[in-house]
Amino acid sequence: MKHVFINYFNLFLAMALLSTCSNDNLPKYIDLKELRVLALQAGSSGGIAEFSPGDTVTITPYISDYLGGSRALTYEAFACFDPGIQVGVDPVCAGVPGAVSLGSGSVAAPSTGRTGSTSSFSVSIPSLIFANRSARDQYNGVSYLVTYRLSAAGGESVQAFKRIVVSLPSKATKNRNPQLSDLLANGSSLATFPTGQTRLSASYPSSSIENYDTKKADLSLAAATEELLTTWFISDGELEYFRTVNATTTLYKSPGSAPIGRQPLIVGVTRDDRGGVTVIVREF
Repeated sequence: MKHVFINYFNLFLAMALLSTCSNDNLPKYIDLKELRVLALQAGSSGGIAEFSPGDTVTITPYISDYLGGSRALTYEAFACFDPGIQVGVDPVCAGVPGAVSLGSGSVAAPSTGRTGSTSSFSVSIPSLIFANRSARDQYNGVSYLVTYRLSAAGGESVQAFKRIVVSLPSKATKNRNPQLSDLLANGSSLATFPTGQTRLSASYPSSSIENYDTKKADLSLAAATEELLTTWFISDGELEYFRTVNATTTLYKSPGSAPIGRQPLIVGVTRDDRGGVTVIVREF
């Protein structure tokens, strides 16, 4: 049984500081031929993505089982205090004091190429999540961990995790999930399967790139501006870069013609660098 951990809190890492795209050579990661958890979205597209102690948060998984046929899918989810992922602790809730089950059972495969959003579930943020946390942490946000395992009949399994950002209720402006308006091919809406070589990019309203404040060690505020990172997933063809920043483009090389017997997919998963995420699926 294969287990893969995916961090959906912040895929920027060093890339958030780059003005160009990443040419990471990980074709299997972007290839939709295997079972995938593409994203775990807290809240709704365009809605609040940063929460307060005591809030109940809806988690919507975006998954792909593109070649799965009619096989059954199941899930199990847990929540716990962050065990220390940033210092190398495994992103699992087993053995973490106060860990809770968020449910398990069958998962409805999305109708569009078995790729897209599926059964959502809820998690309650503990009221004591700020215990022993500094004023700076409480303002900037602390993490509450959600783990999600997706399994397919036959034994294939993939596990993802998301750190929900929790900050002070009094914080004036909280992060929102970005709104991904469209996927573009050479600057126009991606409406038909691309042939030849095509420049892909993500389109979103300017309001999706938010300005915000962070609290520094001396408790003064520093202004910052988000960058949006779009990860591309494809069922066919090749990509020059599998991640683009803001409105930058990546070169898509088509296999020449649409595959026979199945409809190809191109998926854009856009994240800000504060836990927000949104997804668009295009089937041709």
